[in-house]
Amino acid sequence: RGHKSQGPLVHATGKGWVKEHKGQYYDALHVKNGIVKICLVESQGGIAPPTKRIIFNFAKEVGSPSAVDRTDYGTASGSARGFAQHHSQQLS
Repeated sequence: RGHKSQGPLVHATGKGWVKEHKGQYYDALHVKNGIVKICLVESQGGIAPPTKRIIFNFAKEVGSPSAVDRTDYGTASGSARGFAQHHSQQLS
């Protein structure tokens, strides 16, 4: 984003300032006060270590007695049974 004092963004150098605008995550961040995390998954299904940590941290939160998990895990024999396995499969 830079700073306004840097002037407009110059794409060739990557330096400069871009005015903030309401983007795709505005509603999640500012209206619903949600948490937005970047989850990096490659096309072959590899999951970046920080993404794995995000999934497992959320799994711990969902496992707490006061948490409500409304995830539909499916009933087929091959369906994921837990939060981390299910959401890892959904991302890759």
